[in-house]
Formats: sequence, C-alpha cells, structure tokens
Amino acid sequence: MGYSGLRFLEPNTVRAFRSEVGSLSVEIENVGMYQDVKVFRSFPLSDPSKYISLRVGKTKSEEKEIGVIRDLAEVQPESREILWYELTRRYLIHTITKVNAITEEFAFLHWDVNTDKGPRTFYTPMWVGTHVVECGKDGRAITDIYRNRYVIPDLKQLDPDSQRVFRRFIFW
Repeated sequence: MGYSGLRFLEPNTVRAFRSEVGSLSVEIENVGMYQDVKVFRSFPLSDPSKYISLRVGKTKSEEKEIGVIRDLAEVQPESREILWYELTRRYLIHTITKVNAITEEFAFLHWDVNTDKGPRTFYTPMWVGTHVVECGKDGRAITDIYRNRYVIPDLKQLDPDSQRVFRRFIFW
C-alpha cells in the first residue's frame, strides 16, 4: 500500500451499509461510494475504537486507504454498529481472566486459561519474546502458533495463583 497522505473522515459524512451480496459498502458524503470495504484498527489493543482505517482493494498490493475515522463513537449509530461488527470479526481477541497452567512441551509452552469467551488451551513457542509482548502499563498481548490473539490487560488484576503461573515462564 503506497502512502498518499493521511485523510481524516468527518464522522457525520460516513455511512456504512451492506451491499446486496452482504459485503461492506461505505458512502462518504461529497466524496463517493466504495464497495467491498475493509476495516482496520490502528491501535487494536490500546485504543480499539479510535483511528479506524477504511480501505479498498482486492489484494494487499492494490489496497488503498479511503480515510481514517478518528473516533468510531462519533459515527451515526447504524453505521457505527456495522463498522463495529466488521472490526469484531477481524480482531477476535480473547481476554485472559485466569491462568490455570502453563507447561513445557518440547519447544512450546502449552497454556490452559480461562477467557472472556470461555476456557481455552493454546501453544506458543518457548522463549520467543515476540509471542508475548508488553501491552499497556502492566498488560501482555499473547499470540499463539495459529496467530490467535489473547490479552491480559493488567497482570496485577489476575489472582495470585495466575500471576505465579504466568511469571514462572514469562518474566518480562
């Protein structure tokens, strides 16, 4: 995607709707109509409803940014609901509420956790710092081997046993 300058969209000029085949279409007042729009978060973990990028293009190399919505909360309710749904589909993030166990299995860590979406087990490479990174002041973002995303917003908010299990293997 080539850079051609950042264009902020006025929230009251953006109208999102479904096309006849169900794909996302966006009309921007005094600009035009766009079909098959993709929606991206600029800051998916720290600011999920701010700086929302709208893009079109069949392939990554053809992709062009239509513009950026500074705050999704300022978009008309019907359009906001459609855009939020698209973001939720793209960014399925599990919030970890309890760490039951982390065990070593060959060159991987096997995680057994409770999340806001129910119990989950997953694997991350052992001792690869890019799969568990800092997120906010005391949070961590975790990406498993299938690129699923998990977040612990604040380690200090986990129960003491969860903190102990986590810090046994992840000490950064």
